[in-house]
Order: sequence, then C-alpha cells, then structure tokens
Amino acid sequence: MSKENTHLQQIKIWEKEHEHPLAFKQMDEEKPSGGVIAFNDFLKSHSVNSSFGLEICCGKGRNTLCLSAQGHHMSGFDFSSHAIKVAVERGKSKSVSTLLSVADATKSWKYQDNSFNFVIDCFGSCDIESDGGRLFAVKETLRVLKPGGYFFVSTLSPNDEYHTKSGIYKPTQHKNLFCHLKTGKLERAFDPEEMIEMYKVFKIIRWKKFLKNLNTLEKTTTVLIIIAFFKNLRLHFLLAPIPPTVYTTRHAYRR
Repeated sequence: MSKENTHLQQIKIWEKEHEHPLAFKQMDEEKPSGGVIAFNDFLKSHSVNSSFGLEICCGKGRNTLCLSAQGHHMSGFDFSSHAIKVAVERGKSKSVSTLLSVADATKSWKYQDNSFNFVIDCFGSCDIESDGGRLFAVKETLRVLKPGGYFFVSTLSPNDEYHTKSGIYKPTQHKNLFCHLKTGKLERAFDPEEMIEMYKVFKIIRWKKFLKNLNTLEKTTTVLIIIAFFKNLRLHFLLAPIPPTVYTTRHAYRR
C-alpha cells in the first residue's frame, strides 16, 4: 500500500470513529484536555490573553471551544468533516465563536505567516502516520506561529502498558508506530529524544511526563503521556536538552 493510500485509510478510520465513537470514546468528550488547561494557565501567567490561537487536528473542538470561551480568538482544523461539523454545532450551542475548517495537517495550511500567538497539538501528531507528514506539520507550525509565540504538544510514549502489554495495539515494522487491532488506526508514539529532535526548531521551556489510567473499549490500562511547552525563537535551531524537571508521576490530566 502506498503512503497516500495509507494516509487516506487513516482519514477514513477517524471519520468512522467520529461518526460512531467506539474505540476512542474519550475523543468524543466535550471537556478539554488537562494539559491544554495547564497550557492556558501558563499563557495567562505570561500575559498572553485574548490572543490568536490555532489547534491542529482539533477533532470535535473540545480544546478549541474551551480556549475561545476563555477569551482567545481560536481557529482549528481537522481532516474529519464529521468532527468539524460537530465542533461547529457545539460552538453554536455554547455561543462560542471559532474559525473551524476541514483540512489536513500534512497538506499546505491556509493561514498566513506569523498569524498566531500560540499553536496547540493535542495528540494530533500521534495520528500522522508518516515521518514526512509530521515534519511538514512542524514546519507549518513554525511558519504560522509568531516570533516569540508558544507551542503546546502532548503525545504518547511507546514505553507503557497501553502500547506494549494491553493487547490493544501491535507494533509495526516502523519504530514506535503501532496499529490498533480493532480499527486498524496507526498511532505514533515518541521517546523523549525523538520528540526533542522533531521539535528542535523550538526552544523547550517546560516538560513533563506522567502515567494515567485510561478506560478503553477493551479494558482499563495505563498510558504514559508526555506534554511540552515550546517557544518560537524563529532562529533557534539548537537541539534543546531535556530539562532537569522531567519526571514521572500519576496525574489527573485528561488525554
């Protein structure tokens, strides 16, 4: 199967999941991710209020709508037309104004250079199955993010029960790329070194990883989540070291 066919299949799998939530019901929730809430608190502490933000792979808008309700001018996109339709309906029901569109993170983004004060990638890159697609999304993030702007990333680790022992996923021939046994969805997890390498065009300013109990269709299992806050220095291309504040703990963050 070609890379393009694989990507189209990934889109179809997510479209079906958004229409009829089954294997990833947490993505149907309206409550925002705990990591995004923490990121918004960080933005406020750095006087980033009522700013222009973008969420890539926004799904049904749980984070985008929350941040808009907090006073930010939010845009968001997802390759699932059904997810965007639901997000628009939820926004109307909450009287929250956002700019939402159907778009693919691995294709050219419609936004102008230096458009946003912050960008959010809440598990979006996990579902971009190719290295080239993820790197393209990083380059586009750098392009649309204003100098001095902030970038939030949450992703998954390959070293947890969820990916290795639960029987929910199986490894593929590609490093840290897993296949969901029931849906066929591909999911990329990241070692800390891989994550830092991928986002080396940004300066890392906060980093945390923590364990969380995740209720799935099959069972309750443990997932290891990584969140990171980055800053766009635009000309900062040095590989940032893992800060000494990296630690593992159990936390109540929602995926």
